[in-house]
Amino acid sequence: MKSAPKSVPLLEIKGTTLAMTVLQAALRSADLPSLADSLTDQYGPSSDFFSFEPTVIDLGELPADIELDWAGLLPLLRRYQVAPIGVRNASPAQAEAARNVGLIVVEEAETQVRHSPRRAEAETPAAPAAPTAAAAAPAQAELDIAPANAPANEAPAAAPAAEAAPSGTLVLDKPLRSGQQVYARGGDLVVLAMVSPGAEVIADGNIHIYAPLRGRALAGARGDANARIFTTCFEAELTSVAGVYRTFEPGSEKSLTGKPVQIRLEGEKLVLEALKTS
Repeated sequence: MKSAPKSVPLLEIKGTTLAMTVLQAALRSADLPSLADSLTDQYGPSSDFFSFEPTVIDLGELPADIELDWAGLLPLLRRYQVAPIGVRNASPAQAEAARNVGLIVVEEAETQVRHSPRRAEAETPAAPAAPTAAAAAPAQAELDIAPANAPANEAPAAAPAAEAAPSGTLVLDKPLRSGQQVYARGGDLVVLAMVSPGAEVIADGNIHIYAPLRGRALAGARGDANARIFTTCFEAELTSVAGVYRTFEPGSEKSLTGKPVQIRLEGEKLVLEALKTS
């Protein structure tokens, strides 16, 4: 006689390993109005730059006895599409308060700080003036949000497989769909197919895209100000070099749209230049 089949649990919790980009929010004040002003100065009234990426809040620059208004701070961060998941460098009392609102406490060794993103002022030689973006973030803003570890963000669909060349360059020959992300740790990234809107390519070095760039490209992810982005067809949503970034509305760069372009950093400005193909 056969035994009755076991029922499948409606909720099953298992361990897994995810490769994710985790942001770090460095908190230098517990005053909510000041924090709100700091975010507005850096990113505008609201921002979709962070796309609800998981974020660890660093309390290391606050006094150990200071109490945080988590009921006000968490909604403030979420307004900027930041998704807090934990805290680091917290005192025992701060750690307990964080756990009480559903945050985890991250050990020091579990995160690795990367260069802080700053919005660039627009500079496009030989092109109509674009709307001026927000100024770069001050060096000691009361709240800085930066990538804290390097692996690529877990996407709804797996990113296409990439090949690492002997030089350390990562080569990708499959299109990137919306929501997918590829990160070239410690070197350059070469993309031979389209980067779709909503897709993201990141490299510690240069990024070469021999196809339309319609998503996001972030070069010099660990602060290399000499890194550059090259594409044979510029239609980007966002570009960034060494953390200085600029977003683009459709048609905002009419003189460069659809053309070969390089993006480089000049001081605190991103420079967009048409590439000569002959």
